[in-house]
Amino acid sequence: RSAVLVAEHAMKVVPGNNGIFFPMIVINGQIVGTWKRKLKAKHMEITCTPFEPLGALEADVREAAQAYGDFMDLPISLITVE
Repeated sequence: RSAVLVAEHAMKVVPGNNGIFFPMIVINGQIVGTWKRKLKAKHMEITCTPFEPLGALEADVREAAQAYGDFMDLPISLITVE
């Protein structure tokens, strides 16, 4: 785990250290944040919480979120990067 997750962010991925992981944003083999979805009747909202600013990679995260919406066959109405 230490190869992909910096120790200082471990509690953000596995709060309570109980083995239940939040969905993770992985870029180049490194866990760089978490994300969550909110399902609505006809669309989905995705909120991404990076551990540090993503800079130019934010566009890639938004593209991946859109691809997830396509996979779920639900339009994405909102992609928020906090």
